[in-house]
Amino acid sequence: MAIMLGNWYSRIKGGWKTVGAAGVGAFDYGQDWIPTEVGPINAMKLSAYFGCVRLLSETMGSMTFQIYDNSNNVVDDHDLYGLMRYMPNQYQTGDAFISAMAGNKNVFGNSMAHIKRYSTNGKAYELDFYTTDLWGVDCDAQGRPKFSLNGEHVPSQDVLHWAGFGLSGYWGLPSLVAGGEAMSMQIESNRSAARTFASGLRAGGFFKMPENRQAFTDAQLEKFNAELRKFSLPQNTSRWLPLLPGMEPVANVAYRIDPVTAELLQSRYFGIEEICRFMGVPPPLIGHTDKASSWASSIENLNQFLVDYTLLPQAIRLENQIAMKLLGRNERNRLQPKFNLDALLRGDIEKRFKTYEIGWDVGLYNSNEMRAKEKLPPREGGEVYNTGSNGRRASGGNENG
Repeated sequence: MAIMLGNWYSRIKGGWKTVGAAGVGAFDYGQDWIPTEVGPINAMKLSAYFGCVRLLSETMGSMTFQIYDNSNNVVDDHDLYGLMRYMPNQYQTGDAFISAMAGNKNVFGNSMAHIKRYSTNGKAYELDFYTTDLWGVDCDAQGRPKFSLNGEHVPSQDVLHWAGFGLSGYWGLPSLVAGGEAMSMQIESNRSAARTFASGLRAGGFFKMPENRQAFTDAQLEKFNAELRKFSLPQNTSRWLPLLPGMEPVANVAYRIDPVTAELLQSRYFGIEEICRFMGVPPPLIGHTDKASSWASSIENLNQFLVDYTLLPQAIRLENQIAMKLLGRNERNRLQPKFNLDALLRGDIEKRFKTYEIGWDVGLYNSNEMRAKEKLPPREGGEVYNTGSNGRRASGGNENG
């Protein structure tokens, strides 16, 4: 069983190990079509893929990290609070650290940081981030990952491993592998369009000669070919080409497929949605709009989709890793690391204030809690909750006390 799990893990892991400048690997495309090799550099040149990675990375980096106790009170005097939020290492702030981790996770499927601990109490004092390609990963007899950094073994408990979706349960599947074919198609579509524009949108053709025309001399053909090469340059698009005596041009419209017939524009358009589908990002959030799209129509609904189905699962995975690797055994029972996603769901001011009004009526918020959500200082007496009938019902009481 252990051998079987180890082999399965190696195959899943192999998808990432072969990702890089050389290409995607991991999948056998057969002989029908050989895709363009997709590595991080090629992939990031695709505006849709770059937009998705940037959106997910910067959005995760902008979330406020907090620690809550079992009563949902914010604990801001814990060492982990300052480590994650302000200075995880000497080179990065908290937002830059999380953004870099999220970027590597969304590209390579996994992101790791080396946890430095005090020798006296084992508490973490630094989180050193290294890009995923610097880490080596193997598996033990049970199929669990073993880590090395620049060839040196790193104990699993000293690795903050943020993994994305994967079939092994330990290792995330890289988007470069999962979406390799879609991105290859998009790259080829872009190159085809670029070649069309590079030729000045001018199609080639043929030259017809009279049947009784004698063959041209080698000197005539050589001179004509030289003129033809100069004529085909984009800067000569508006110029005329002198033909040899008796030569008649014939357009190749009947022999070529125009971009519309080949559905080049549609394939490029659809390729963007394919990339967004792999990355879990609504296309309008990266500037791709389509009147026929079935995505939500309002920015609030789009943000809700992004939070519910993409950012929240990613945040929960990282929160659990932080709790497991950076909190002591006893602390895990009473402290909960959380990334605050509320800022992403802030509606317009009218909707927010309506929410506060309902929250006050049912005794959910007091004045200072609502002011804190609007980044306003507390006021004297603002800790009092509504004690009206709605407030009593919300707390399980009744109007007669």
